Amino acid sequence: MKSKLIIIVSIVLIIMGFYSCEDQLDIEQHGVRDVSNFYKTDEQCLEGLAAIYYQIETSWRNNDFFITASLADDAYPGGGARGNDVNLEEMNEFRHNANNGRVSELFVLYYTTIYRCKMLISRTDIENGSSTQKRCVAEAQVIRAFTYLRLVSFFGEVPLIAEELSGDFARPSASLSEIYSQIELDLNNAIASGALLEKENASSQLVNVSKQLAQAVLGKAYVYESTFTNVDKWTEARQALNAVISSGKYELFEGDYLDIFHYGGRFSTESMFETNRLFDSQNLAMDRSLTRLGWRKDRFKPDQLEVTQSTGLTFCANESYGFMNPTRELYKAFEEMEGEDGYRLNQVMISYKQLNEMPLQIGDGNYVYGNAGYFPLKFMTQASERVARNTYATNYMLFRYAEVLLLAAEAELPEHGGSQAKVDEYVNMIKARAGIANQPGNYTLEDIQKEKRLELCFECTRYPDLVRWGIAAQVLADKGKQVPLLYGLYDGSDNSNQKFTDTDGYNISWYETSGTGFQTKHEFLPIPQEELNVNKQISQHEGW
Repeated sequence: MKSKLIIIVSIVLIIMGFYSCEDQLDIEQHGVRDVSNFYKTDEQCLEGLAAIYYQIETSWRNNDFFITASLADDAYPGGGARGNDVNLEEMNEFRHNANNGRVSELFVLYYTTIYRCKMLISRTDIENGSSTQKRCVAEAQVIRAFTYLRLVSFFGEVPLIAEELSGDFARPSASLSEIYSQIELDLNNAIASGALLEKENASSQLVNVSKQLAQAVLGKAYVYESTFTNVDKWTEARQALNAVISSGKYELFEGDYLDIFHYGGRFSTESMFETNRLFDSQNLAMDRSLTRLGWRKDRFKPDQLEVTQSTGLTFCANESYGFMNPTRELYKAFEEMEGEDGYRLNQVMISYKQLNEMPLQIGDGNYVYGNAGYFPLKFMTQASERVARNTYATNYMLFRYAEVLLLAAEAELPEHGGSQAKVDEYVNMIKARAGIANQPGNYTLEDIQKEKRLELCFECTRYPDLVRWGIAAQVLADKGKQVPLLYGLYDGSDNSNQKFTDTDGYNISWYETSGTGFQTKHEFLPIPQEELNVNKQISQHEGW
């Protein structure tokens, strides 16, 4: 009997000890917030907003920029050699499919941003909230609309998620009209809230989303809806875009054109939405996407490179992997508009002939992959922006005033119910800043198309523009079927490589790919296979 009592007491003690230990282990996990009780204070809403901006700062350039640039006809993916980034090569050559890793990353990137916006919007009590909370929600609405506009422009019909989900997260794709309606609802609500910040004047700086950005994105959405779905929203587009122009809060930057995209011109008079990287080695995340944008410097003659770097003739950063070189076609488009000495042209790119005269030449036995004789300047990593290895204080420009003027010019075309005088006014503003003297006016859609390609090259607008204008099949018919390898000048004066093809005086070997050129199915990217696997309510786009 005594032994049984001892056993029972022991069991009770063990059970009590178990619960006692469990109580001690029941502590709040560090670094994790209970979302059910979050977004209740100004501080929490600001933290939620910061998480949205952080997502854009750390992830968008690596996919949003590289993928959209690869799809268009303005850049070769480049890199050190064939296969340096297989996913980008597939997209550049129209060989991509639903299993392409970059396609999946872009899809996830956009929806991750939308999710963060949705959490802030749906969980904040704006009716009883402070002015700070209302502003946070309004900014999140603008960013969600901006992201959905990117998403629908590149992926077409996709799931529309505006409410907070629970249980089964699978959703069918919404129509283009439904998605545009949500984009416009978010933007109109944000504008009507009166909570968005505004610049005092064009010269003042503002890092946050502004009321005028909301109006600009709204105008762009109306233009895109009018052309992608053939629903006439041109009047609404003019109203939204002209509201930005008449506000006087933004204007074209009048300093060195190249500075718009670099540290010297951060948050300039025409910057409407850009990331904010600090020149601080203690507070700046590494961004390898930036180092990919420089020239492939290890292919040049080292002694010449050292001289041109030390004298300031060239200012490409040390870590530079040679991605995103301008195409020959883009250079020719600039040359046709401005001439080879064009001001804007020589701020956007530099030719190998110009480098050769410094002299800076490709080393004997070397070549530059994915390069037709032209090197980028616009988004190239500059030595002056280098903070530490693979770390640069270079912002990412997502939207600027020049795009507002070109969108407004398109909306003002007489066939869209607008004013030819305003078309000419807006286009001439862009041309004048570019140093183009001949400005005859009476511009057509074709003129706007040419000007927009040059002004906004590499800025995520070219590919959806070609699709919505209905000229993608014509312009991109042969895109990606050949990739150039630059060996130097064709006369052989700068290296000892054998001669290949004389391409505008350059010694180039053309690599034949298995690319197909643009097909009808390429109007939109495929829904990633990973999404199809988990969301049984969604179906793949036709042709994929």
